[in-house]
Amino acid sequence: TGEFVSNAIQPNEVSEFIEKTHPSGSRGRSNWSCGGHVHISVLSNADYMTLMTEKFYDHFVKKWIEFGKLNQINEGSAFWNRLNGICRGMNYCRSGFKVEHDSPRKKTLEFRIPPIFQKSSLQNKAVLEILKIVQEYLEINIPQKPITLRLKI
Repeated sequence: TGEFVSNAIQPNEVSEFIEKTHPSGSRGRSNWSCGGHVHISVLSNADYMTLMTEKFYDHFVKKWIEFGKLNQINEGSAFWNRLNGICRGMNYCRSGFKVEHDSPRKKTLEFRIPPIFQKSSLQNKAVLEILKIVQEYLEINIPQKPITLRLKI
């Protein structure tokens, strides 16, 4: 039991990591309390600031709903429950825009919305979908000018 954690990996390594760690078959099982959260680090402060907005959150939710429908994920499943903030009293998957800064130097976003799917193939699709949503949003929402720090310490 427990959580599988990886070092930073590239998108082309996601499938292999999920295949090795997914609780399917003889490797175990998951229940309603399991989540498949994903950390994404961005390279610039401008990208980080672009993603840490309610506008991005709303875009993400729209795209996540589309993903659920496209993949015919059952109503009432952990996918939809987590999207609607129904997690049997656990506060870490509440719905709504919420910014918590861990360390500004890390420029990392954490997505706690995906459940642990019964099929590793769908888990893989979900993680890659999150990466795709982030990448496409950044490509569309390019900052107009570089952001510079205008203060001294």
